[in-house]
Amino acid sequence: MAIDVARARQYLRNFDFKTLFIEELGWDRHQMQPLAIQVDGVSYTLQALVEKRGLVTFLCDPDPQGRIPAYATRRKLETQVAKSLHEHLIIYVDAARTTQTW
Repeated sequence: MAIDVARARQYLRNFDFKTLFIEELGWDRHQMQPLAIQVDGVSYTLQALVEKRGLVTFLCDPDPQGRIPAYATRRKLETQVAKSLHEHLIIYVDAARTTQTW
């Protein structure tokens, strides 16, 4: 399966991760309830987007100020998700959809 690099970049710029993974990379849709995780009194929702052979990709909501969670918070989220799904990827985005951290 050849990847259309220009189209993949456009999906990344548009924060259209689900289409990127499914249409360009050949991943599968994943049906799972969102994970709600509390870290330091703040609730974060992680939405499962896609999966490939047991590796699940999640999209994490921004913090209450609309920012990507701080590194220490991301590590705590990672630890909590790993308890349920060892193989996973978390994509963090800000509320304005200008920044993403994988």
